[in-house]
Amino acid sequence: MNPHYYIMKNKKILRLESDVSFSSLPQSIRERVLDENDVVSLDQNQANWRVVIFRDEIMDYEEYNEWLLSPEALYEEEAEYDLIAN
Repeated sequence: MNPHYYIMKNKKILRLESDVSFSSLPQSIRERVLDENDVVSLDQNQANWRVVIFRDEIMDYEEYNEWLLSPEALYEEEAEYDLIAN
């Protein structure tokens, strides 16, 4: 089976192995999907097109978890809250 991909906030695409479902992920990850009301699974070609067109970055689950704890991710989350507050 092939991996599947999900568009996340902050120009990231989460890559999951075929045996892992999005719904089985922790809430802290699921809430970072781009549109919680419309969770769309992409195939590899669709994900690659997003990289080419929108400059998104594909990350596997472990890499994405590490990125969430990085200063870059914390800064982007803070900037997002500032936009919402203003």
